[in-house]
Amino acid sequence: MNKKIKVSIEKQEDGSYIAYNTNMSGCTIIGTGDSVAAAKKDFLESMAGVAEAKRELDDEVPEAFSNVPDYKFDKIMEYTEMIDKVKALAAQNRAAKTAEAKAEVRRQMDALKESDPKAFAVAVGYMAKTTEQKVKELTMAEKFGEISDMVSMAYIAKAYFGKSRSWLAHKMNGNIVNGKASQFTPDELVTLRGALQDMAQKFGSLSLAI
Repeated sequence: MNKKIKVSIEKQEDGSYIAYNTNMSGCTIIGTGDSVAAAKKDFLESMAGVAEAKRELDDEVPEAFSNVPDYKFDKIMEYTEMIDKVKALAAQNRAAKTAEAKAEVRRQMDALKESDPKAFAVAVGYMAKTTEQKVKELTMAEKFGEISDMVSMAYIAKAYFGKSRSWLAHKMNGNIVNGKASQFTPDELVTLRGALQDMAQKFGSLSLAI
């Protein structure tokens, strides 16, 4: 089995990347760059430099230096630059007030896609996945937002569930009860949606009557 230098790649606080070996005791090799690819390239150049220095000193060059290093890093880091660009354009699109502004964002987005289709697809997929996860992590109270301040939660609990306000609060906030996060059952979610629809109709009828 061929021996390989094990390399860990990490993103630093300034946004650059560092690659360093985690085996080969007594021999430290480091590569840096503004991207994963650049850090890997710099590491290979450093590795070649160390090997050359060993030869000049008539030291034995380990077999691992002849093999491609075994890199360990979060694969998504390879697409960080594209993800940041897509995020920036998405923010511009949200802030756009005119059709012309939105069209310009679309033009830039299409150009970005054409520049690197694979990286663009990975970036969009990553953003969709993280957004979905954030939505899942929101408690019902967070999803309700200011609505929970505008209506009586005690009324909803009693009128539609036959429960206390504290029972509804546990469900809304995902409080830990008996070692588990309190959540609405599928049937309770149906009841909650029905309650909101019923209240909306009542408010609508009242506004017409005033």
